[in-house]
Amino acid sequence: MNYSPNDLKIIEGLSAFMPLAAVKKAFELMKHYKLHVKVVAPRKNVLGQFAVRSGRERPVLSINSDLNPYQFLITFIHEVAHFTVWQIHGFRVKPHGTEWKQEYSRLLNPFLCTSIFPLDVLYALEKSLKEIKASSCSDPELYKVISRYDKPQEGRNTQLVALEQIAFDDYFVFQDIVYQKKKHLRTYCECVQITTKRLYKIRLSVMVSPHILDKDYVF
Repeated sequence: MNYSPNDLKIIEGLSAFMPLAAVKKAFELMKHYKLHVKVVAPRKNVLGQFAVRSGRERPVLSINSDLNPYQFLITFIHEVAHFTVWQIHGFRVKPHGTEWKQEYSRLLNPFLCTSIFPLDVLYALEKSLKEIKASSCSDPELYKVISRYDKPQEGRNTQLVALEQIAFDDYFVFQDIVYQKKKHLRTYCECVQITTKRLYKIRLSVMVSPHILDKDYVF
């Protein structure tokens, strides 16, 4: 297939964020549906977002810039599925209802191969399709596997472990905030944010950095 200079520019841009073997397939989806992808600064509440605004010719998919390549690709497909559902049903159906699950599964299927995903991620993805969640973060097993490929952030303890591996009353860092682990609540854990002393529920499957408090730390 012949690509225009603008096509090649988009392909080059995608190559910086997702597995190389997936780039051309992802580009073909963008071209087929006339989508625009915007890579944005990390957001705490969402990994990606689909938006349709009046006056714009093309819908926009925004994806966080800090995602590892596999999470970025999965989020891209997640948001394309929102678009294809919107194209057929508008906003008359549930955001992550049956229609979205069917579209997400259909769009993801051509990417399910070992040339794109490592075996552990591939198996977790295939398993997740049996009971699709609203987000990869809502699927503890899938989230845990994908998080193995996160890049360590500069200046932070590079040892990442699942929260379930942290001992009770030990400290850990999650999203740049220090917590102390308390009791388990099924798939969650009750944790204390040490600066505010407020309680939070955090999934046991999330990846965190073990943390040792300085001796002169004041509560």
